[in-house]
Amino acid sequence: EWLAQLVCIRVMTALGALALLAVPTQAADKLSYDVKVNTIADANLGAAVQASSTLIELQERPPEDVTSLRARAVEDLDRLQKALRSSGYYDGQVDIKVDGQEITTDLHQPLTAYDDSTKKKLPVGITITPGPLYEIRNIAITGADGVKPKLKIKKGDPARAADIIAARRDLLDQVMQAGHPFAQVDLKPAVVDHAAHTADLAFAVD
Repeated sequence: EWLAQLVCIRVMTALGALALLAVPTQAADKLSYDVKVNTIADANLGAAVQASSTLIELQERPPEDVTSLRARAVEDLDRLQKALRSSGYYDGQVDIKVDGQEITTDLHQPLTAYDDSTKKKLPVGITITPGPLYEIRNIAITGADGVKPKLKIKKGDPARAADIIAARRDLLDQVMQAGHPFAQVDLKPAVVDHAAHTADLAFAVD
């Protein structure tokens, strides 16, 4: 009986040792990277970039290989463009480089033959070039008969999506408080003038 117990203990010890050895091997298979974002003067845009980037969000969860890392970068090209537009920058540009190689949305883009073993972390650079900040040029409100709405946005304000959406909610509250509990407010797509760097807004009350 004691011999069987001794054999069992040795087997369990050996299995435990193998489990410990397997942990660093699994971690070594991951491809760590380090993201650097250029300085962004607009704090609102900077926060939007940080909140929108998959590369930044998943930095502590390294991908399996450089192809998966590139997929994150390609996704960020679209996500960060949306962050630019939502922040009022309709002419902004996003550039992402992985280990010095510029990333494009071309699925057939050739990849550099990375030697992952030579670097602890691959450098990933995100460069945001905002361009001009677009402003609200006109605000049209239709269907609000008998209501004199007071919006928190005005002509000349930055054309930021969060502020415009908040204005829609505020307008709806004012219309409902004026005796129209079933009212709806439709925010039409903004008319963007790229030459003048402005946006025209239209709210329709129903």
